[in-house]
Amino acid sequence: MKTSKTFLMNALITAMSLSLSAPSYGEDAHPIEINKILDTPHYQVRIKGSCDEYDVTCTNGLTYTGTSKKTGNSITLTGSNWHNMGADGETPTKFLGYLFKNGNTTYAIREQDTTAILIVSTPNKQLINEQGKWLSVADQDKKSYTEQFHNGKRFAVSGQEKSDMMGYVFRIKDKQSKKSFNYSGSATDSLYFLGVYRNYLLLDEGTGNIRGLVIVDMRNGQTVFKENGLVSSGDEDKDGLHGDKFYYWQPVEKLPEGQTPPKCDVMDGVPKTMYHNVGKWVFDFNTLKAKAVQEYRCQYFE
Repeated sequence: MKTSKTFLMNALITAMSLSLSAPSYGEDAHPIEINKILDTPHYQVRIKGSCDEYDVTCTNGLTYTGTSKKTGNSITLTGSNWHNMGADGETPTKFLGYLFKNGNTTYAIREQDTTAILIVSTPNKQLINEQGKWLSVADQDKKSYTEQFHNGKRFAVSGQEKSDMMGYVFRIKDKQSKKSFNYSGSATDSLYFLGVYRNYLLLDEGTGNIRGLVIVDMRNGQTVFKENGLVSSGDEDKDGLHGDKFYYWQPVEKLPEGQTPPKCDVMDGVPKTMYHNVGKWVFDFNTLKAKAVQEYRCQYFE
């Protein structure tokens, strides 16, 4: 009997000793850095993050920054790895790619060997389905000022992609004074080329569907106008640069007294809380000032 008790006690002590000395998965795990760029015909997507090597799903450990090549508009989301699930509905099995959510909209990257497919969809509709290829991050980050945006009689504008975030650093060359300087805005600005008017450089700022307008005097590099919270109506005949005026829209918290609320063309499955009233504004290049136009519409926000 004594032998039995001694044996059990020694076994328990040994088990406790092993339990205390053995490292847990969290202590022994090493972070896996993810930094990939997917290039499709109309979009460029950068996926970055750090995942524990034992965390298969990497829940909320990844960021998605997608940029439209046509408009320069960007959106940044957080998400996770994407897997098939086992018979129990909980155990991840085959790796499929990456998943990100923005309200009712799903952004998925489906891996296919050396390529991948960008799929953006709502519960009722597929919005984007484009196959792309993975680019070398090192090559992208080493880009110089080789992207030429404007080359006029007096001014030339080129750009270099920022390596640590979205947007560009712009190099402005004044052919008349033979001076060149860089413009990158503030440390957190994500700037994209909109156009040139007279001696002014027009830049789009932001990575979501609510953005900003920055106007720079190319003669001295000074910011003459900066406005945040801009949205596009999608009608290029009414928005943007027309003559010596630039038209844009901003969210309106409260309509003027007596103003009839604009009607909303609500999409199926999209909550009404994602629709907001916006008002039209105009920036005048002659006065370098902006004023409200007293025109309103209903705008969908992703």
